[in-house]
Amino acid sequence: MKIAGSVLIIISAITVTFIYEKRLKEQISTLKNIIDFFEYVKNQIEYFSLPLNEIYSKYETTNSYISDLIIKRKINCFSQELNSDISNIVAALGKGFKDEQINSLNYILTCLDKEIKKYEKEYSQKVKVFRAIALFIGCCTVILLV
Repeated sequence: MKIAGSVLIIISAITVTFIYEKRLKEQISTLKNIIDFFEYVKNQIEYFSLPLNEIYSKYETTNSYISDLIIKRKINCFSQELNSDISNIVAALGKGFKDEQINSLNYILTCLDKEIKKYEKEYSQKVKVFRAIALFIGCCTVILLV
């Protein structure tokens, strides 16, 4: 009975690690999708000079989750400074000249590229540390039970 409980504890510790890892991967995936969105908007403005409402409506049909995040300004997977920059630039889109909008979007894309590189670097470190802690806690619990 103790052995079965010990195995369950270790399995649950490993499961928690995989859930945490999945959450981190989803954050990185969301970042990449947001970068894709801003690149899409930039290309539509730069090459086709489409109005912002039309760009949003075209993109919303293909990826409503990301457009909701950005258009409704519910972005919270970045640092606060980057969040406010993105919200301000999204609010200003469509109100300036084409070149100003493209420069703003280029600024956002550079910041997001830096952010995603930071997340990817931290991702591997966090996962390793979390796995080690979960396994250590699981093993300590097993030792105490047995």
